Order: sequence, then C-alpha cells, then structure tokens
Amino acid sequence: MLGKIILEEAFALPRFDEKTRWWAGLFATDVDKHVQEIQDVTDIRLQHADKHGVGYQILSYTAPGVQDIWDKKDADALAVEINDWIAAKIKPHPDRLGAFA
Repeated sequence: MLGKIILEEAFALPRFDEKTRWWAGLFATDVDKHVQEIQDVTDIRLQHADKHGVGYQILSYTAPGVQDIWDKKDADALAVEINDWIAAKIKPHPDRLGAFA
C-alpha cells in the first residue's frame, strides 16, 4: 500500500552540482550517491517511494537558497528558475509529487 505522505523532501538543481557536492561532503557517507539522489526528483525518488510505501511527496528546494542572494533581481531569477524546473519535473506525476513554491 502506498499510503504514506512525506513533506519537505529536499531537491537540488543540477546546475549547482559543485555546491551540492561540497555540502554533501560535510555529512554524506557516499557523496556521489547523495548528489544523484537529491538531483533526481522522479526516477530514483519514485523507486524509493514505492519500496517504502510512500504514495505522495511534497518536494522542497534546498541550498543554495534564494534567501542567500542579496540582489533582488538575481534572487527573483533564481526563484523563478527553481519553480519552473520543479514544475516541469513533477507535472507528469500529479498523483505522486507536489512541491513548495
């Protein structure tokens, strides 16, 4: 049964691969695996969900975040990029994936 709902499941933009690797190096035992999993919001994530009975996930963007950008135009641009990217990724899976804006 896929009855579980999980919230604030972190995802990262692939274009921040270097920063994601640096951050993962602080805590992950397998940096490559962590980076692959946090950047993949469909295939790997849905396989893990199926394995563990998770029916629906609400995804939430992780670092580097918009709040760290002082220039308003740059912050706005990143927010739009994140929202557009995740919207495109979750669109084919409305019954399994949602995201915080």
